[in-house]
Amino acid sequence: MKTAKKQLKKSEKAKSFYYMDWFNDKLNGLTHLNLTAKERTMIRKKQKEAGKIKTTAQAKHFINTIMEMKAGRIKTIMMITVVRTKLIKAKLAMPEAELAYLRKSQDMYTAIHGNASGFFTTAFDMAATWDTQNGALDAAITDVGNGIPGAEGDWQTAMNDIKITLILALAYVNKLMLLNQRQAVAIATACFMEIVGRGTHDAQDIEVKIGKAAGQIIVKCKVPKDGTKKLMVTYFVEVSMDGGVSYLPLDPSHPSTIIVNDLASNKSVILRSRTWTKNGWSVWAVSNPIMPK
Repeated sequence: MKTAKKQLKKSEKAKSFYYMDWFNDKLNGLTHLNLTAKERTMIRKKQKEAGKIKTTAQAKHFINTIMEMKAGRIKTIMMITVVRTKLIKAKLAMPEAELAYLRKSQDMYTAIHGNASGFFTTAFDMAATWDTQNGALDAAITDVGNGIPGAEGDWQTAMNDIKITLILALAYVNKLMLLNQRQAVAIATACFMEIVGRGTHDAQDIEVKIGKAAGQIIVKCKVPKDGTKKLMVTYFVEVSMDGGVSYLPLDPSHPSTIIVNDLASNKSVILRSRTWTKNGWSVWAVSNPIMPK
């Protein structure tokens, strides 16, 4: 009996260390958030609580106390460190073609620096350098095309510089998304980035791909059903050329595949669609940015 109690106590102590280590490991990834004194005090308090957890019931109670906290930055940090949520993160998804790469970089810079969406009020401190680098790459691509000696080296240098800045821009955007998960998808699409875990051009209930003709995008919408019965459906598709800030409606369509023509080549666009049936409107399905050829 005494042996069993010792083993149970040892097991509970191991669980306590497990929860404590898990909590600390997650906190170590938040050093870039520049925590305030109040936030650090709250985190230390939760660290001590986590260190006292010995059973599954105590762990559940601990998580419930986090869930009941007032909405705000501290709760967000606690949710990230304690509750095993899947964070929405952005990725660059840059095209391989050098001119398309440049145009997307320029679109990203304009979206973040111009802040038409309102998401980027906190300035990206590499914005001025980014603009200069875009100009340098643009000039280098032109010089390579004109066969100017030494242009290949200038092109490679310009590409390397922009790649570093894009990595920093991605970290900047992901930090904004981390603190505003409710609008994380909108933040990413507003600056022409894509969502980690999604297909390159796929979104829920909508699929878009580059058409064969210049400036053409093919949109495929999911066909809604009422149980096993097909419905009479009208599809409404809209296109945005400013990162999702505003949308231009296209003509309503009955076929679920819509071909969008006469878009600007090498400029990213976002498409969204919804349906109208006897059951009413569906919610909007928004694609990731896509660049017509």
